[in-house]
Amino acid sequence: MKAAAVALSLALLLVMAALPVAAPGSSAAAEPSAERVYELVDTISDWYRYLDTPGHHAAEAFIAETMEGYGLEVYRQEFTVNQGGQQLDAVNVVGYYEGKDPNTWLVLGGHYDATISSDSGAYDNAVGTATVLELARYFTQEVETQPEISLVFGAWDSEEEGGQGSQLFVESAGGNATVLANLNFDMFGLSYPIPNRASLSPLCDEDYFKLYLYTSPVEDFSGYADYEYDNQTRANFSMLRKTLEQVAYDELALPPEWVLAVDDTETNSDQRSFIRAGIPAIWFRGMHEYAWEEGDACEQTFKHFSTDRLESLELIAGSHANLLAGFQTGLDIASGLVTELAYGDPAAPVASEDGNGVARTVLALLVIAVAVAGVAVLARWRQGRQASP
Repeated sequence: MKAAAVALSLALLLVMAALPVAAPGSSAAAEPSAERVYELVDTISDWYRYLDTPGHHAAEAFIAETMEGYGLEVYRQEFTVNQGGQQLDAVNVVGYYEGKDPNTWLVLGGHYDATISSDSGAYDNAVGTATVLELARYFTQEVETQPEISLVFGAWDSEEEGGQGSQLFVESAGGNATVLANLNFDMFGLSYPIPNRASLSPLCDEDYFKLYLYTSPVEDFSGYADYEYDNQTRANFSMLRKTLEQVAYDELALPPEWVLAVDDTETNSDQRSFIRAGIPAIWFRGMHEYAWEEGDACEQTFKHFSTDRLESLELIAGSHANLLAGFQTGLDIASGLVTELAYGDPAAPVASEDGNGVARTVLALLVIAVAVAGVAVLARWRQGRQASP
């Protein structure tokens, strides 16, 4: 009976693998919306968000209110930042969505503060904050299934002063939960599949803007040379990289020459706080260096300038539609990763052609037939043994 039960279980597992699987919770679940990200960037970038300014406090209140509207349990981490001898108030806004395991967390974050010279801070980093909020909306409102582990959505403060907000979060989370991984969104969207336009940068010969996915290091640890990682931590780093590559390259079929999964040697965003603590992390980053950076004529955004505005992003992207396409690439990768890491088995696409559906059904029937035949053979073999002297 045990062998028959094992054979039947295997058959059921194989049938489930052969049949199409929808997104978690509902086959009709919409994808995260690039247009909503755009609208949120438009709202957040209207505020001047240097630390402890009226616009900074307004953005904080808006983020908290938006998270609460999605049903998240929202809490604030308040701290002070010493800036030129002046004590400035800073606040992390954190939304908690409980999974079946309340003590294991997948953290999605992006900072909402901006530099003193950035009037709008659209790319750095209203885009990242908006992405976190849109993913929070999607997984709380569109996906009906409760995740296996808990999702934490963080809007970090004081990234521009050395990542103090994310560092505080990592330190405080240590005694409360196990953080499985961190996805960090900071200056992305001007990336694949947005085509490069020679009129903007005649010396750039690349076809598209790149999306960099800086991961906790697998081979090149030069950015974290002062930190030691044991074998288990390194294995965890490798596992996240493999999961990312599966989602980006196998499931979404994105081109690795334009969507690059590489070791984090930059270390200049909030993923650094997590990786230093041995937590696997990925930084989603589009182009953002200065046009005059030596040896790179393809990076041309307005980081840390007053010209970092939403209309500037559309100008570089070439159109509103192009900018949305750049946002959507990151959203698709992020939602695929959350599905993989927090909901168990990856969500496979539903077959769109009748031929594919028929093929899967035939395969499922064949698997059942083989399993039933195997059980019958096993039963006859046992009967023969019992009849033997």
